[in-house]
Amino acid sequence: MSKKQIVRWVIAVLCILFVPVCGSPISVVLLLGAAITVAPVEAIQQHLKKPLNIIIPVVFFVAAVMAAPNTTSQKTEEPAPTAAPEATATPEPTPEITATPEPTEEPLQESSDSTDNSDMKFFAAIVEYAASQSYAEDKYKVEYDDSGITLSVWGDNLAMGAALASSGDENAKQEWESNVVDPFVELNKQLVEQAKQNGLDDAVIMTNVLNDANLDNTLLSVLNGAVIYDCVSDS
Repeated sequence: MSKKQIVRWVIAVLCILFVPVCGSPISVVLLLGAAITVAPVEAIQQHLKKPLNIIIPVVFFVAAVMAAPNTTSQKTEEPAPTAAPEATATPEPTPEITATPEPTEEPLQESSDSTDNSDMKFFAAIVEYAASQSYAEDKYKVEYDDSGITLSVWGDNLAMGAALASSGDENAKQEWESNVVDPFVELNKQLVEQAKQNGLDDAVIMTNVLNDANLDNTLLSVLNGAVIYDCVSDS
């Protein structure tokens, strides 16, 4: 059994152990769905392609946590009854000189940037985990800020294949389109959809294919479902 299969079994067991904690029937169903889709069962995994076999269980788990009922409730204490004040003679008012209170500054309202950043950080962790299941540790990187996420990947001989396609080799062009451009456009669209499901409707999602011979050069860039740079077609 490989390390990835062991990790998947562990995650599946953790999902099942988390079921008693969630009191909502919807959360239970979603957790069981996450456990089933993440388990390395051949009959299930053969119908799921990467990275869907990672993204779907993660989405199930996140949805289960969000659907779980909040059991904490705040209790307000009723004020103890106070005795009625005794009637006293009201003295005649005497004029008093009172100091004018100094104006106090109102507290500044906290910006919602911290909330947006935490949401983006959480989604970046999902993308990081999905990428780690599909690519070697030294073949990808995930970067994010308040506005969006960038996933960059590279692999052996990608630059050579791009060079052949740019030179006019028709077979190399077809392989570049079917094996690089189309899959990465689809991956980008899936990430955009997952970002919207996590409340990041305006997030900028960028996926890049880098030159494995020089990581400072980009071979392909896809932004929110559209190819904005292709070294083969733009050459």
